[in-house]
Amino acid sequence: MTDTSAKDISAKSVGSAAFKVNSLTNLDTARPDKGRVVWDPARSLWNTGFLLIALIAGPIYFTWGALAAFLGLSAVTLCAGHSVGFHRRLIHRSFSCPKWLEYILVYMGTLVGMGGPIWTIGLHDTRDWAQREADCHWFLRHGKPICGAKVFIT
Repeated sequence: MTDTSAKDISAKSVGSAAFKVNSLTNLDTARPDKGRVVWDPARSLWNTGFLLIALIAGPIYFTWGALAAFLGLSAVTLCAGHSVGFHRRLIHRSFSCPKWLEYILVYMGTLVGMGGPIWTIGLHDTRDWAQREADCHWFLRHGKPICGAKVFIT
């Protein structure tokens, strides 16, 4: 398999084909405005189970020290793991680092519980592809209103 950079692809192709990304296939027939929502029961049950455990056990075992540990560890895993490890390093390759540090950051990203590296890259690729299309679905579009307010996400 040959390694083709994004610059090489965009130089050889026009339109959506210039934006072929890591994990997407069948982009020639895909439509970003016509899709269907698919429910993932296993993921829903997993997340609902954790929520129920937290709502039931949280008040029973609450301490201020535990709350401080939760907030501190959440900040570290979300910032260093998800934002830096998954997003900036794996998806965008926006910085270089030793392999051991990349492994630690990616591991911390998995601790967030949103999905592993492959799932995160695939989801990001799907969103980026859809946002490049003229008829992007409203949910993925930059500039959509926040809860109907006149404030926009850009």
